[in-house]
Amino acid sequence: MKNTDLRKAFKLSYKEGKDGKFENYMSWLENQGFPNYLLNYNLTKKYLFHNLEYLALDLDLIAKLGKSVGYFINNQDDPIHISLVGVKGSGKTLYLNTILSLIKEIEDNLKVNYIDWQNVDNPEKLDEILNDSQLYNILLFDSCEKRKDFFNIFSSKENYFKNKLIISSWAVDTFFYNNDEILNLFPNINTYYINSLTEKNAESLLDILVQEFKGDKQDILSFNSFFFKYSGGNPEMYIRLFIKSVKKQFLLNLDEFTLESINFARDEMNLSLITELEKLSNQHKNFLKEILILSRNQKVYASKLIEKFNLTKATVSYHLSQLKEKKFVIYHPEGRSIFYTINPNLEPYIQIFFRTEAKLNDKTRNLQNL
Repeated sequence: MKNTDLRKAFKLSYKEGKDGKFENYMSWLENQGFPNYLLNYNLTKKYLFHNLEYLALDLDLIAKLGKSVGYFINNQDDPIHISLVGVKGSGKTLYLNTILSLIKEIEDNLKVNYIDWQNVDNPEKLDEILNDSQLYNILLFDSCEKRKDFFNIFSSKENYFKNKLIISSWAVDTFFYNNDEILNLFPNINTYYINSLTEKNAESLLDILVQEFKGDKQDILSFNSFFFKYSGGNPEMYIRLFIKSVKKQFLLNLDEFTLESINFARDEMNLSLITELEKLSNQHKNFLKEILILSRNQKVYASKLIEKFNLTKATVSYHLSQLKEKKFVIYHPEGRSIFYTINPNLEPYIQIFFRTEAKLNDKTRNLQNL
């Protein structure tokens, strides 16, 4: 391109911008008729929390939780602990917030407290929560996997949690890895696994996401099968894929929603790698599971994997380089050392390995005779 062409292109664009013809993503969303909560995932999640009644949650699970709450009201000397177990983004927080909302509708005087453990970041706040917990009948504990000292807390403050209904949420890898400790701490535990979306439920979710869209909703809803397939039915990844696809439509300067923008978004999120996970060797699956578990509470160096699998440094390095090349793990240089984490977009699908092996229903009890 000649310099004269560069100058002409710049001057023309400069004049358009000066005349107010500049369009950023927010103004584009508005012009296209998309609601502003699609700017990012956190805004969308907040929107969904305010529209719980529209969500296609598992009614059977909601009914079982409702039954346990009803039973507890008349039998408060009989403590119940329920654990909701699922992969990242499966909707554990959504279920807890739904239960919180429904309990408040039915029992105004019932004392219920919701605690997200990932937000308890200092000893003073922890002490406050533990002391306050004695005042409540029902405790909803979210993100239990975020507290590496969770078991110590409950063991040392066991009297604080007597005669209560506790509903806790766990990442499936942590629940499986610490299953014996959990069963020892809560011998009367009842466990429910949160499954992925069905394609029909995924369409209902998409319908909620676009209910304030001012354009042709049916045009977007027609792409549900692609969002469902590419996300594997994981609610969070489904939503993130949709949001990123809308943004790709803007970046690609497309006049309408197309499969092209969805495919670009899928590839950018590495979701095309999901099918490759099942093809991995057992050794590579074990590496991924170990990195995932260890990284909950510490940085994972090659030395940890050498110790765990009793392999040579060269062998571990070889496997890690293969996993890095396939984008399953991420390298983090730290001085002369390197620590490893799981590709965050693939974490839910790696957690499925734990679900398959854990056989949760065989290892823990479901609610009976309530």
